[in-house]
Amino acid sequence: MISKEKSPKNVYSPRMCLTRDYDKREFILDIILPGIEKKDIRLEINKRLIYVLGESDSVKYIGRYRLYRPIIPVKTKVDYNNGLLRIKAPIQDISIEMMSTTLH
Repeated sequence: MISKEKSPKNVYSPRMCLTRDYDKREFILDIILPGIEKKDIRLEINKRLIYVLGESDSVKYIGRYRLYRPIIPVKTKVDYNNGLLRIKAPIQDISIEMMSTTLH
């Protein structure tokens, strides 16, 4: 009996471009996933990290992107068209609490 083992998938880190729209106060991430169907993409987003996994019969893309400013995940918009995953993530305001004190 001949074994019908699947050949291993090639694993790649997808190309990614991060830009910041200062007027709209958001990050725009463009992630290229050629040959991947929308239904085969898994995306996880939290305040500082975006994880993407895209997989077809022959290839797997894995990307993990740490952001230098926190975002608001629930207001993030995602679109996928013809191999381009576009993520628009609003940047969260950072407040720094300061306290004045007197030296004794």
